[in-house]
Amino acid sequence: MNEAFALTDILLQPVVEGEATAPPTEPAAGATYIVASPATGLFEGREACLASWQQGQWIFVNPINGMCVFDANASAKRRFGDDWSLPALIANPEGGTTIDTEARATIAAILACLRQSGDLPSS
Repeated sequence: MNEAFALTDILLQPVVEGEATAPPTEPAAGATYIVASPATGLFEGREACLASWQQGQWIFVNPINGMCVFDANASAKRRFGDDWSLPALIANPEGGTTIDTEARATIAAILACLRQSGDLPSS
């Protein structure tokens, strides 16, 4: 029953602290990481899995294509599709010979909204 609650905690509102190739020495309760390559220690052989520190032990979840998590370190949503990806950083429009300030303001507002929602990285 406790493992079911732990999995529910990990998967309902998945937030990761970032990537880690090895387990942190003193993880916070509920801290979850994407296991990065090359994984070592207890993370060895678990590349791309979600590793969550629950009740004094690591619980691993194998991702499936289309799974999304929020990466607190990157301030962006990450999606799994054979590997974890981050959205590309998109700069506000600049330069050019013909400048349409209204269009640029609209594009900047759209990008700001996407950054705020986590669909784009903030920097």
